[in-house]
Amino acid sequence: MAAVNANDVDLAEVLGTRETPSLEFKSTAKRQGKRGDAIGNAVCAMANDLCGAGGGDILVGVDDEGRALDGVDVSDTALLALTDLRDDGRILDRPSFVVHPAVYQGKPIVRIHVNASDTTPVRFEGVDLDAPIADDQELRQNLVDVSERLEPLLRSNLRTRLVEDGFRESRQPDYPLEALREICMNALMHRNYETSYAPTRIVWFDDRIEVTNPGGPFGQVREDNFDRVTDYRNPSLAAALKGLGYVNRFGRGIGRVHRSLESNGNPPAEFQIDDVSWAVIIRRAAA
Repeated sequence: MAAVNANDVDLAEVLGTRETPSLEFKSTAKRQGKRGDAIGNAVCAMANDLCGAGGGDILVGVDDEGRALDGVDVSDTALLALTDLRDDGRILDRPSFVVHPAVYQGKPIVRIHVNASDTTPVRFEGVDLDAPIADDQELRQNLVDVSERLEPLLRSNLRTRLVEDGFRESRQPDYPLEALREICMNALMHRNYETSYAPTRIVWFDDRIEVTNPGGPFGQVREDNFDRVTDYRNPSLAAALKGLGYVNRFGRGIGRVHRSLESNGNPPAEFQIDDVSWAVIIRRAAA
């Protein structure tokens, strides 16, 4: 039987009594609400960590005004029911969080502490997922910090060769950095942050790079028009990234990718799209 110790720290004094991007209140442990799975959506929001707090907390048994409620079930059965959210398959990838009883304004509640999600660049020595992993890194920061770290990480994995042009030699990378940067930043910008915990993945094989992203076509965008129609799942995020200089003109990303790949001697990008995800594959330039 889960128990709350009277000497436990009161979370109202530690976390505050107002909701923030890293703190949400839920009156009940019931998962279904007007907008679907209320607690599942909150877990996704905390895991996606747009505010850069490293995750966040969901307090079950506190109303929207920040007042602790009476009669909150903090039994082992109630805690296990919430823990099942991690493994029931409705949030992919598997989220990382801890559920435990706590004290808020002197009353027992349930605290769900959610760890931040990640962007996972992985490099394989080979051409399939069975190949040995040469490098595996997770970027667990807010989007601005991820954006700053991502470019030097991509640049460090590029390989160059000398190409003769008449009496001159020039260096040619196996992939154009401009295309890589555009694909990765667009993946972060258009990712489904509301209902999916799945990370953006950058998988670097010997012969190709695959960037996968949760979130299928949105709004007016469809599988047959994505290369010429623009719509935004996260319009405020898109505007912020543009204002900070991480993305360029809206609606021009795919064209820029195609032009930079062609200029560098790479085959055209391949797009794999379904209802819940995108994947972009670019292949290495011929030697």
